[in-house]
Amino acid sequence: MPIWPQTALGVTALWAPGPLFVQAGLWSGTPRNPGTDQGWGLPRGGDGALQALELGIEHEGDYKFAVGGWSLHRASTRDAAHRGGYALAQLRLLDTGADGHVSGFAQWSGTRPYRSDVERYIGAGLRWTPAAEARGRLSVGVARATLSAAFRARHPAAATAETVFEVTWRQRISDALSVQPDLQYVAHPALAPTRDHALIVGIRLEGWF
Repeated sequence: MPIWPQTALGVTALWAPGPLFVQAGLWSGTPRNPGTDQGWGLPRGGDGALQALELGIEHEGDYKFAVGGWSLHRASTRDAAHRGGYALAQLRLLDTGADGHVSGFAQWSGTRPYRSDVERYIGAGLRWTPAAEARGRLSVGVARATLSAAFRARHPAAATAETVFEVTWRQRISDALSVQPDLQYVAHPALAPTRDHALIVGIRLEGWF
C-alpha cells in the first residue's frame, strides 16, 4: 500500500497459463498530488512512463517466487534512464486448521544510486489467513529503505534510511468488493528530514467485475 497519497493512471496485464506467469504494467511517469489544480489528473506531455515486467512461478497459494524490473522515462535529463530490479518470495509456513495457514514473504529491490532517492529496499513479514471461508487475512511486516548518496547530499539532515512497521487486515465483503484498513509507523522518515517519525492510517477499497 503506498505511503504517500499520490496516484498515477496505468494498466496491468497478467498471463498465467499454468504455474509460470508473466505480468506487465504501464503507468504515467508523474504521479498527481491531491489538493492541487491538475484537472482530472490525466497524463500530460512530458510526464513520461513507468514500465514494469515480472516473471515468476506460483502454486495454489503454497509458494510464489518472482523477479522483475522497471524503467522510468521522462523528458528531464535526470530521470531519462531510471531503472531498477526486484525479487520477491512467499512461502506457506504453517497450517492452522480449518484451511487456515500462515505464510511468510520477503522482498528486495535496488536501483541506480544516483538516479533515485532510494537506493535499496528490503522487506519481510507474515500473513495469516484464518480460514478459507473467512475471506480475510491479517498481515504484519517491516521494511527498510536505504536513501541514496545523491539524496543525502541534497538533504544533509536526512537519516540514512527509513524503517516502516505495518499491520493490515484485508476482508472480502462480497464477490465483487474488499476493504483493507492499514496502519503504518515510520521511523526516521528520511523523505521528510524534519520529522523523527510518522503515523499513517489508511483504508483501501478494491472492486472487480
